[in-house]
Amino acid sequence: MPILKMKGIEPEQIRNISVSMVDELEKLLQCPREYFVIEHIPVVFIREGSIDKGYPIVEVSMFDRGMEAQDKIAGTITRYIKSQVDQTVDVYFTYLQRSNYYENGEHF
Repeated sequence: MPILKMKGIEPEQIRNISVSMVDELEKLLQCPREYFVIEHIPVVFIREGSIDKGYPIVEVSMFDRGMEAQDKIAGTITRYIKSQVDQTVDVYFTYLQRSNYYENGEHF
């Protein structure tokens, strides 16, 4: 149930890559398509007292699947975002614990 929280990239750019990127991530993670969530988070970057354009940052929240999978996920997301923007792309992972994750009031 990966959740991709994206900021520093326009919603239309995310929409352009969303289907193909989830196609690839679905195969990579062996995870049903309906488990994927992509969020666009509006953000204002401030640097040195001025508004700054910033760059794409993606937080991936999911259950730990090991470093090999993490590397492939980060590479896939980065490749798709770079197809839309010519900037640095940061991807970081937040791991959910099954004991702390509930769906409809039940542990996942």
